[in-house]
Amino acid sequence: MGELPNAVVKRLLAQHGGGLRVSGSAIDEAVKATEEYLARLARESQALAVALVMACGIATLTMSL
Repeated sequence: MGELPNAVVKRLLAQHGGGLRVSGSAIDEAVKATEEYLARLARESQALAVALVMACGIATLTMSL
């Protein structure tokens, strides 16, 4: 992964952590955790979208019969 800039995560941690100061290695871990969370969120969103399309497709097919 490694596409999320460390500076973004550092700024968010400081902004939402009450001025929290974070070391470089902690930022690296936070970036890794954030990327993993976003990847999981994207996979779940995709699965939900597919399920919704399938449900709507089945409902449409049933209604047209």
